[in-house]
Amino acid sequence: MAERADSLWQLDYLFTIAGVSWLIHVGVTFLVYVALVDTGPWAHLWFASMAVFSLAMSALGWSFRPVKERAPHVAARFGVVHSILTVGVGLTWASGTFGASAAGSEILLFYTLCLGGTALGAVSSQHALLRSCFLSIWSSIPGLSLAHLLHSPGVQGWVSALLMLLFAVMLSVTALRLHRFLLENHSLTEQLSQKVAELTKVTGRLEDATQIALDAEAAKSRLLAQAS
Repeated sequence: MAERADSLWQLDYLFTIAGVSWLIHVGVTFLVYVALVDTGPWAHLWFASMAVFSLAMSALGWSFRPVKERAPHVAARFGVVHSILTVGVGLTWASGTFGASAAGSEILLFYTLCLGGTALGAVSSQHALLRSCFLSIWSSIPGLSLAHLLHSPGVQGWVSALLMLLFAVMLSVTALRLHRFLLENHSLTEQLSQKVAELTKVTGRLEDATQIALDAEAAKSRLLAQAS
């Protein structure tokens, strides 16, 4: 039961911003598409795939809370769906690197900046579900690394490829730290709630004991009054 509860609160944290963040992702990919539209037919398929995945993610985020309230056991599976869609988004970003590479160095550099910013955004918005966060990073950036290597097979290509992988490692470490901080914060919040509940019970008992003492004192006073 504890694992299910933890899963639900993590998903709740994840999907709180998912509905809006994935709509923003649609906007970002549309702007990238506008810049790439003249590079070849691949750009149309790329944006269509991004739009489908992003809208599906947004719908998943908006529908999580109502489902969680009606059927928590069903809502717990939303994380698996989220991870599957995340892989789809990551692979779509990765596939676009080869089209950008074929369009020239300037387009590849532009695409690299867009993908790097999106990956950083994924860390900030998905670290509650570490599996999805890692899948987002490692399904997209290795493709970008390979595209740089194929575009420039020399020393520059190798250096660029390694830098891309080091960036992925850095993002993974950042995601892990944010995830641990989130878990610690949740644990402290639960402990604080338990302490407050315990103090409330103790306060209630003290109030009851005080009332009993007052009643006893009143009874004693009445008895003494009657005796006198």
